[in-house]
Amino acid sequence: MKSFCASLVLSALLLINLFVLPVRANDEAAGQTVDSMQHEKYTGQTSIQCNGMTINIPPFKASSSDDPEHSAYIHFTNEECTEDFFEMSIDVSQDCYRIHACNMYSFSRSHTQTLPNGKQRALDEDKTTPSLGDAITAGMKAVMLDKKITGYIVPSRLYAYPTSTQIIWMNGDYLYEIRQKGGDDEDLIKSANSLINAP
Repeated sequence: MKSFCASLVLSALLLINLFVLPVRANDEAAGQTVDSMQHEKYTGQTSIQCNGMTINIPPFKASSSDDPEHSAYIHFTNEECTEDFFEMSIDVSQDCYRIHACNMYSFSRSHTQTLPNGKQRALDEDKTTPSLGDAITAGMKAVMLDKKITGYIVPSRLYAYPTSTQIIWMNGDYLYEIRQKGGDDEDLIKSANSLINAP
């Protein structure tokens, strides 16, 4: 029963992430101000500090440069950094973020019982949809991650522009998601396993 519930929760969250929660177009649309956006240069670090917490993040194949105009930057807001929820993006510069042209990677961690904003409402509604599992798993590839955790590769889809390829997995009470533009499935799997094995 526990495995079925976990699968149902994962399926609902996948549907939300695929169709309801695309990468934010801009700060105004996300209800954020420029002042609330935090950023730091990405140099391969595997953790960041926010709101007095150390948050482990997966490694990314983002290039770094001494030229701040051509370096990868991590972006997040304090509102997106709590014990129950964390979301960040890696973008091509300090000043261009959260739009498709600038975004290279994103990472999120969500507690399944305390999803922010409209995610919990959408999850509650999706739990009543009998065909949810079949609708979600079509076109996805299950992969075995370290510590016998099953992950799911969500391939890029073509809408007005190609979406990012994703890997999603559950570990304990948390749902993890890594999105990337370009690269291949092995890059996503390596990033996920690095985070799973982090101390």
